[in-house]
Amino acid sequence: MRMGNDRPPRNAVPKGFIEILKEDCKGCGVCVDACPHSAIELSTDRNRRGLRYASQMTAESCTGCTLCYVQCPSSAIVVYKQVNPKRVGTKV
Repeated sequence: MRMGNDRPPRNAVPKGFIEILKEDCKGCGVCVDACPHSAIELSTDRNRRGLRYASQMTAESCTGCTLCYVQCPSSAIVVYKQVNPKRVGTKV
C-alpha cells in the first residue's frame, strides 16, 4: 500500500527511466508499490506466460531512484540514469 501523496513532488526532475523486461516479469506488483512517484502500473496486456506485467506509466515521473529495481523479486527491471552534462568532467 502506498503512503502519502501519489503525485511526484513539484521539484522532482526526471533523472532516469526504466526498462521492464516483460517476459521476466511475474506481475507481482511489488515495483508498483515501491515507486514513490507512481510511475509504474500493471499492464492490462499479458506476456507469453499469460501474466500481466509492469509498465512505466510516465517517463516524466521517473527519477531513477532504483527502488523498483531493488524490490523486484524477478530482476525484471533495468534502471537507466541520465547524466547531468554540467557535472561531467568537473572536479569534486
